Amino acid sequence: MRARLIIALGTAAWLVAQGVAADPAARLSQADAASLAELAQKVDVTAAEADYRVFPMDPNGNEPDPNFYSFSGMTNGTEKIIGSYAVDRRTGDVWRYLGCTLVRSHALESLQERYRHRLHMSGAEVHRIEQAGGPAGSC
Repeated sequence: MRARLIIALGTAAWLVAQGVAADPAARLSQADAASLAELAQKVDVTAAEADYRVFPMDPNGNEPDPNFYSFSGMTNGTEKIIGSYAVDRRTGDVWRYLGCTLVRSHALESLQERYRHRLHMSGAEVHRIEQAGGPAGSC
């Protein structure tokens, strides 16, 4: 019995090390994705635009690409659009729709790592998905 448990644990560790997610259907929630979009927006705002919010572009979940949630960032008061972002439900990567570039910051990468750990995503798996690019039809 103990030998089977050791073999099962060893196999699970090997699969994770090889980049195989424990649950291939695992995805971020829209609330988790919104947290990432808010951190991404902090990278793009000026001091004058510091009072802002993000909101889903399609709150009903009818996204053009099922692997991404879409968000817009807007200043409070003036209602100026700061940016539009696509958050990958699989990896937590945040893409700017304008220019189709990945958003990078220390705070954003820290939160992405926490989510990726929860989703059992390896670095190799994240890299493979990033190489495919941003949301279909937008990049």
